[in-house]
Amino acid sequence: MGMRPAAKMPKLTRRSRFMIGAALVAVLLLLLGPRFIDTYVDWLWFGELGYRSVFTTQIVTRLIIFFVVAILLGALVFAALALAYRTRPVFVPTVGPNDPIARYRTAVMTRLRLVGIGVPAFIGVLAGFVAQSYWQQVQLYLHGGSFGVADPQFGIDLGFYAFDLPFYRLVLS
Repeated sequence: MGMRPAAKMPKLTRRSRFMIGAALVAVLLLLLGPRFIDTYVDWLWFGELGYRSVFTTQIVTRLIIFFVVAILLGALVFAALALAYRTRPVFVPTVGPNDPIARYRTAVMTRLRLVGIGVPAFIGVLAGFVAQSYWQQVQLYLHGGSFGVADPQFGIDLGFYAFDLPFYRLVLS
């Protein structure tokens, strides 16, 4: 009993590709549309109150955190994948015709560029989305102050516990 031949992807017609693209656009609009509407309404509301700079600070902080974390984590995952690829055994021992990993190895090795760039990009974007939700801790760290009262046990100003410590815990977690 030999190994199964690799299955080929079916060819899509022009109409089916259009329908898949239209469905993806519709799903993206349904998922992202309400978020953009909420952002626009908040933009108008903060502007009406005269605090549009507060809203832009929040948006800019979220964007910067998103891009920094996405790029750093994507680069870290890319470096780990590159290291794993370069240190892999060149000659893979063949277990036999029923090797359960052979199919997956073939699938990954034929799409090496997609896996090598797509996986780190996906993980980086996902981590960026998670990290941008902690924009308040970053702003508290950047603009925190001191209370002028020291902790009786450690002698540290209480501002450290209110402004700095949450950011340090965020970075370490």
